[in-house]
Amino acid sequence: MAPRFPGVHVLDGLEFGLQPGQDLVLETTVCRELRPGRTTSFGKASAHPVYSAHPAPRIYGFESHISIPLVLADGSLFGSLCALDPRPATLDAAVMQKVEALAASIAAQLKLEAASAA
Repeated sequence: MAPRFPGVHVLDGLEFGLQPGQDLVLETTVCRELRPGRTTSFGKASAHPVYSAHPAPRIYGFESHISIPLVLADGSLFGSLCALDPRPATLDAAVMQKVEALAASIAAQLKLEAASAA
């Protein structure tokens, strides 16, 4: 399948089998809770009060998760920057600040791409 967005890549270290441009079934992901301006993160799903009962960590085999919305210049949701790990992780303020800065950089690049395409 050709990617819908040229230059989009997938690093699939958990071996989901995900290819560029391919979608996961939304109902089996944490992304269904994704909202502009709202980061979702947890360091140990099995001990989390909400995500220990969520199907995604069991289906896909991860303990830690970060999902940061990528919002376009018009305020619409493009997608998210996600990080998953089968091991628990310490997601302290310093880690979150770095990942949120990366997401902001990606959103800024999307804005530039949209402006040059117009």
